[in-house]
Amino acid sequence: MAFALTAASATADPGTIASKEAEAQSVMGQIQQLDSSLERAIEAYNLATVKLNRIKHNLSENTVALTSARKSLRHAKVQLANRLVDIYTSGDSNAGLAVLLGAESLDDMLGRLDASERVSQQDTLVLRQVARFRREVQHRQQFLKHAHAEQVQVVAERNAARA
Repeated sequence: MAFALTAASATADPGTIASKEAEAQSVMGQIQQLDSSLERAIEAYNLATVKLNRIKHNLSENTVALTSARKSLRHAKVQLANRLVDIYTSGDSNAGLAVLLGAESLDDMLGRLDASERVSQQDTLVLRQVARFRREVQHRQQFLKHAHAEQVQVVAERNAARA
């Protein structure tokens, strides 16, 4: 009887076996495609995570730098305001003439002119600092705005890759 069953299974329809083998090959191909697709999704997710971490780091650094630039700008503005108050309250609208007329000797005049020049250079430096700090604050604000927008985009990409 066992011989009869073995003979019967050996004589089974070869078309059925071939179709089952073809079906198995098709399923294996689909599994390989899904595996490849999963690998690409994992890579996209990991890349988005790396980008997000880089953006977070840049945001943190630039937030600190922006705070520092704002503080420096406030300090430079205070210096400038104090200098303007000094100039206004001194009542000396023609400082160069006062230096010349108030000097008691040539050495005194040269010393006064040198001091006046240094004050003028300091005023110019403070004005330049105010302008530079203002530009830096504006630049960092733009950078942070752009980085935040990029962060939103990367988070969306990461969520899509996860899904």
